[in-house]
Amino acid sequence: MRVKATSQLNGGVPNLTWTQTRRNVWVYDQTAKTYVQKAADNPIWAAYDILHQCRRLKNVNTGAYEFVVEGTPKERFASYWQEWVDAAAYADELVTTNDGSHEKRFQFDAIFDTSMKRLEAANKAANVGHAVIIQHGTQFGIAVDKPGVMRQIFGEGRTLMSSFNGSFSSLDDRARSVEITYNDKDNDYKNTEFFIRSARYAQDVELQDNTAQLTLFGVSRRSQAYREGMYLLATNERQLETVTFSADGKNEDAAVAACGGSMELLLEIIPEGGSIE
Repeated sequence: MRVKATSQLNGGVPNLTWTQTRRNVWVYDQTAKTYVQKAADNPIWAAYDILHQCRRLKNVNTGAYEFVVEGTPKERFASYWQEWVDAAAYADELVTTNDGSHEKRFQFDAIFDTSMKRLEAANKAANVGHAVIIQHGTQFGIAVDKPGVMRQIFGEGRTLMSSFNGSFSSLDDRARSVEITYNDKDNDYKNTEFFIRSARYAQDVELQDNTAQLTLFGVSRRSQAYREGMYLLATNERQLETVTFSADGKNEDAAVAACGGSMELLLEIIPEGGSIE
């Protein structure tokens, strides 16, 4: 960059502001056995790139382009490759916004300016797509919070006696509104705040007015920030109970198969004699 020397530059360096963008990342397609370019604003492929960190560089000696990997080897994504593909496809699905237009479900728009572990940074990007990276030994998989099917069922015959514990969330403790903070690309990426209420806000006037604080990383679209707020409110209304239990030793294989991100059905007999609200 060239800057014309003026009296304003005397004795110091001027403050510069710019928008930094990146269109694509290099991803090794385990099916095609070759590197392909994927959109850098897809949070799943952004997370992949943070872990893998592949660059296509020109060899000055041979004149040929070569792929140079400075992160996790491509072989460590092979066993769970389809999970990455499915997660990225879910992020790219088109959803309808409030004005009737369509846009990708999740879009990642951020720059890392602090030091952190590679896996931690990758998970921050993946979280924008409601995903979390899971290590299976030396292999990396990824799980997404999305609609799915039950993998298996845990009933009384597959759980240890007296190991079941459940805790209910009080209605008064649940958030009925949320204050969202994000960096709006239409507002020069400044911190922007807005407030949304639950659809049942006016009906539940007798409940305590709790407001949750939601600060979004990697989200620059107001429409996406709005969906995140509505998702948080819906979770508060529908996630009524948290349970823990231990699997029977005879069903150890089933317990191991219940990996993070999989959907399981729990059947537990609750004796009558009272009501639970």
